Amino acid sequence: MGSGFSKKKKADEPAALPSADTPAATSPAPQKSLAEPKSNPTRGGGVKNEKAAATKLSKAEQLESSSDEFLKNKRVDKALSTLLECLSLRQELHGAHHSHVGDIYLKLGVVYSELGRFSDARQKFVQCLAIKEDTHGSSSAEVVPPLRKLAQVLIQVQKSQDALEYLERILAIDETRLGPYDLELLPTLVSIAACHNSLKRTEETICSYQLATKVADGRDGLPDGDPRWIPILAGHAQVLSTCELLETPPTQYPKPSNLHPCAFCLVAVPNLISGSLIARLYLAKRGEEGIVIG
Repeated sequence: MGSGFSKKKKADEPAALPSADTPAATSPAPQKSLAEPKSNPTRGGGVKNEKAAATKLSKAEQLESSSDEFLKNKRVDKALSTLLECLSLRQELHGAHHSHVGDIYLKLGVVYSELGRFSDARQKFVQCLAIKEDTHGSSSAEVVPPLRKLAQVLIQVQKSQDALEYLERILAIDETRLGPYDLELLPTLVSIAACHNSLKRTEETICSYQLATKVADGRDGLPDGDPRWIPILAGHAQVLSTCELLETPPTQYPKPSNLHPCAFCLVAVPNLISGSLIARLYLAKRGEEGIVIG
């Protein structure tokens, strides 16, 4: 009976706690808190890289701004060296085909044009155009500036036919984007007319000037006396003054299928240069001189 009591007492006793000598393997590992941050040995380096990139970006922006000032003040050589340094930083920061890199190519082209290095200028404008087409699309307004600069440099080296291709592309983009009678079309139309004139294409030249006049006379067009009339009216008068006299009235003039209908305005010179055209040109010149007509 005594032994039975002893056994029961032992059975009711709690299990012995593990001693300090118990091996670690037998005790459960402590659980990490879910909120405990993990160490990141590269975090400090990442912050440093971000700061370095921000510093380079700031420097690139300063260089670009300085180059604009140098060019404005006719310090073209200084503008060139500044832009080349800026280009290197932009390429490092953004990659070789980023839109910002295209902007620097455009400015470099302008600087090379100022230096008379037209071949280098054309190359930079082409590089800019390629980037803008890749990043924005071939019909975007972003491609118009390099297209226009390409046309200008080609006109300077007397490659009017090549320039026409770029100008006609600009016109198509802007007509779609702005409409057929927007005043922003005028510089392109005048340039197209000048290119045709340099290629001795009288009919096409007259058509272009007439279209420019139609745009300028539109609902939201130019008032008489606005200096923007000058290149339109002066160019139109100049080309009309060189036309040969035609014995056949325009209504009886045979109409080739490949000519624009505006081509058949070629009549005797006195009738071509109308008094109204000369009068409007006079008003525009007076407006350019700051003389109010009223």
